[in-house]
Amino acid sequence: MKRIAVFCGSSIGASAVYKEGAIQLGQELVKRKITLVYGGASVGIMGHWLILY
Repeated sequence: MKRIAVFCGSSIGASAVYKEGAIQLGQELVKRKITLVYGGASVGIMGHWLILY
């Protein structure tokens, strides 16, 4: 697999577990050199992807 599309919310969510899950997934994608395709906003969970990539 070379790319994966992920739908993320524009808010952090009711629990910090959502943020942590997004960070863990992002780290795993980087480790495996998989490109992330996402909506591109800079807020909420979507914004955390910007930190990782």
